[in-house]
Amino acid sequence: MNNTVDLKSPALYLNRELSLLAFFERVLAMAGREDIPLLERLRFLTICSTITDEFFEIRVA
Repeated sequence: MNNTVDLKSPALYLNRELSLLAFFERVLAMAGREDIPLLERLRFLTICSTITDEFFEIRVA
């Protein structure tokens, strides 16, 4: 039985930018939930702001 793994297969790796955008989407969804206290939602929005700034400063520019 041959149990070799093709290490060049893209399925084995995560795309860093897509993972960051997925995290951003989850945090933004938390900011929109009305069952979370207002100041916590504001904190989630500041996290989104920081993530967006970093994404555009480092990866897009």
